[in-house]
Amino acid sequence: MLTTGTILDGKYKILHSIAKGGMSEIYLALHEQSDKYWAIKEVNKENTEESRLFLRSLLAEVTLLKELNHPALPNIVDILDRENELLIVMDYIPGKTLQKILTQEGARSEEVAVDWVLQLCDVLDYLHNQNPPVIYRDMKPGNIIVQEYKVNQEIYYRLVLVDFGIARRYKQEQGADTVYLGTRGYAAPEQFLDQEETKQSDARTDIYSLGATLYHMLTGHNPAKAPYTLYPIRQWNPSLSSGLEKILNKCINNNPDERYQNIRQLRYALSQYRVVDEDYQNVQKGRLAIFCGIVIMSCFFAVLAIVSREQIKRKTRDDYYEKLVETNLDAVSSITEGVWDIRIVEEYLAVIEKAPEEEAGYRRLWNYFVGVGKTNNGLNVMMGLLATVSNTEFKQELYLDMAKVAFNGNAQDLNFDANYRLAYQLFSQISKNRYPEVEHYRTLSENLSSLSIDGRKLKSDLEQMQEVIGHSTKEVALDLSLAAANVYRTYAADLETEDQDPFAHAIVLLKQAQEILNSPYFAASYYVNERKQVDIVFALADSYYRQATIKKSKNQDALEEYKLAIDYYQELSQFQRDEKAIIQNENRIADLYRIMGNFEQAEKNYQQLMEWYPTDILAYVSYGLMLLEENKVEQAREIYQSAEKLPDAQKNSNFRKLALKLRYTQ
Repeated sequence: MLTTGTILDGKYKILHSIAKGGMSEIYLALHEQSDKYWAIKEVNKENTEESRLFLRSLLAEVTLLKELNHPALPNIVDILDRENELLIVMDYIPGKTLQKILTQEGARSEEVAVDWVLQLCDVLDYLHNQNPPVIYRDMKPGNIIVQEYKVNQEIYYRLVLVDFGIARRYKQEQGADTVYLGTRGYAAPEQFLDQEETKQSDARTDIYSLGATLYHMLTGHNPAKAPYTLYPIRQWNPSLSSGLEKILNKCINNNPDERYQNIRQLRYALSQYRVVDEDYQNVQKGRLAIFCGIVIMSCFFAVLAIVSREQIKRKTRDDYYEKLVETNLDAVSSITEGVWDIRIVEEYLAVIEKAPEEEAGYRRLWNYFVGVGKTNNGLNVMMGLLATVSNTEFKQELYLDMAKVAFNGNAQDLNFDANYRLAYQLFSQISKNRYPEVEHYRTLSENLSSLSIDGRKLKSDLEQMQEVIGHSTKEVALDLSLAAANVYRTYAADLETEDQDPFAHAIVLLKQAQEILNSPYFAASYYVNERKQVDIVFALADSYYRQATIKKSKNQDALEEYKLAIDYYQELSQFQRDEKAIIQNENRIADLYRIMGNFEQAEKNYQQLMEWYPTDILAYVSYGLMLLEENKVEQAREIYQSAEKLPDAQKNSNFRKLALKLRYTQ
């Protein structure tokens, strides 16, 4: 049992216990360097069969979660394996379980229930589209955390799916599940069939459980309690939508072939549930009859033409949003996997062509370019598209977002650095009456894009920008803090004086930005702001790294700065999706351990990188150079010989450097 105040692994301070089970206990802990809260699950290693089974199940859950990355899933950040206990460090997820909410407050309204289930559809779609697919198998209110946020007097909810104890990967060649688990009332019938009848659980299994969860939300009646019968929901509450009842009945059909066959089908049906509602259809029929009478009495053909045009418009709009939803789902999968797909761009362009004055298609296309690391392509395509748009309102908003990316760069795109000349052009397109902060960006980008930078003016402009931050809205303060910090660290040489450390200024501003971004105010916009979180974490890592380098060059103690740089680079790794970015980031961490003199840890990291990415030369060369520093010439020569076989080795400047050093080393 952990006690309050205990420091684990030199960084996690135990605050108090927050939950306790039969074989484990969960504690709230504070990472003192980053000032961030984590949950730590403590599992005692007892020498019993039950304990060993539990431990195996837990390790399977941890292994699975470490491979996943979705905002509605908890992240595993650290595993501390000790002699008598296993400690798992994971995201701390505040909030209530859906089970507790339903027990205390009863059924949810239709609108809330559908919104929450659509959120769960999103995470199940992510799981089912893994390769191979992940089948959750235990969807129920007790495994769902509901987080509540208040933004501008509006209440927003975000759902997080926890407890992957019985989740499994779908195996094409496997006929049946090896273990039959689940919660009675929520589990699909096929999870409990006899051995000779059972089939392997699949996406439709999760659809059944999600339907049972929706049933509980709408009726307030727990399917896990006797009589375990899921009656039609309007027997409990006649005012509920008949459309929802139809959708729900299809979800919980005992025959998997009669259910929705994938989450996307269910998601679309839920988004249209009012359209299939009997009351809605009857009202529409009544309205149509009255309308037809009027049409006949007046001018049938003229009105019919108007109706036809409206139907075409309505159908076009429906087609637009249906196609947009499908393309968005493909884009999320592409970004998550870190794989660029030109077909998704083509799909977005086809969507935009259907309704060129609708904002959603443009914004989603831009977010796709940035998220998948094709920023330059995105800027070129978007500038061409927006040149033909007459809707100035959303055009201004998109120009502003594009200009800020051009100004700050994109931490997830190795091929894109800040482009101040382009930023100045874009900021010049934006009305300063509508966005007063634009004037500060424009002034800075104009100075930074000139051939000779005026350091004195740059310092004055930065000070003016910082004065504005304290009087701005949270959105503006966040963006201005990040922008000013990036200028301080990028132009440190122009701004450094005897009494001013530009990196210290940058760090203060970045932590200020991070504090704003992590506040509940921004929680409802998680997907939009993940990009900013990555930019902030990268900038903090880079600032501490470069601050440490300067201190070391002055023979000052830089150990603390190096450690903090490693912490932030490790945090950055959980956001990286592109393989090259992952390799570069992990290699940088190993380099930092080498610079600190921790050769043992550096060696471990380099070797791990070579094992994970055997055809990438970066770790080989870095490791070889470190071995030469340690005077381990033969080992360095072996690494060199392995690297020599890799493609494009001779084109790599560091490889040639390693070869040259070996040539002149006895």
